[in-house]
Amino acid sequence: MIFLADTAKAGTSHIPLFFGRVDDSGREGLQPIADVPRLYNNYGFATKNQAVPARLVNHVTAATLDGAAAGVADHPVTQAGLEICTRDRVKMGKSVV
Repeated sequence: MIFLADTAKAGTSHIPLFFGRVDDSGREGLQPIADVPRLYNNYGFATKNQAVPARLVNHVTAATLDGAAAGVADHPVTQAGLEICTRDRVKMGKSVV
């Protein structure tokens, strides 16, 4: 949170929050997406959140409901996460689209 406050204070327009990596570590990655806007509002920062990488529909939904721009980052770690998600959905007999 200190890093986010310092970055916002410096005037950054958007800060990417890599919640997918937090999810990968077994913690709830979407929680900061909900918490950080309070930090910005408390101190009057105009900074916006970017929630990346959005791997699942619920990631996009939750992030956008919390005011973040959600997107898929073109990064090797993101691609590996997408491959894991795709493999798991196929194992479950679910659509990948």
